Amino acid sequence: DDRNRFRSALEAAQKRNLSDKVYPPAVCVLNVTDDAYADMMNSIISRNTAIALTYTDESAVSVLGNFVTSSLGLNSFVISGAPLSRPPVSPNELRNLGFDGYASDFLEGDEHVKKMVVEKNRLHMTPVKMNDLDQEMLERIKNLTDKNGKLLFTQVLAGKSVYRFIKSKYD
Repeated sequence: DDRNRFRSALEAAQKRNLSDKVYPPAVCVLNVTDDAYADMMNSIISRNTAIALTYTDESAVSVLGNFVTSSLGLNSFVISGAPLSRPPVSPNELRNLGFDGYASDFLEGDEHVKKMVVEKNRLHMTPVKMNDLDQEMLERIKNLTDKNGKLLFTQVLAGKSVYRFIKSKYD
């Protein structure tokens, strides 16, 4: 049972005085701010990420990592100390493009765990829209590039779909 695995991992961290460096899985401490977006968030956040432990530094992983991974079958992710990269467009520009926001805007809870989930799934770079993309919007997104010709968005959540975009260097 997942709860027992989570509890065992957190108890092991506590016994080793690592409680301030080890955080529970996302499924325990994060919530979607609006139920209408819950299915979308579940489609983009992998189960392995959702049930992984979050560490604030490598020292905790070196002490607990083997037990957590081998004995409990849980993943471990260390959050970077660096701030998240800036999204390609501001929230206002994103709304002007017809989106509701970035996927990260719809998650709340423990900031360490949220940062890990956002980093691993690039939620701060993933536009979200409740309705499906129409052909015109799809074409617009495929043509949104930065000054170096790189796509602004490589994934988009819209309706019940996850859209992934790639651009060949030969285009």
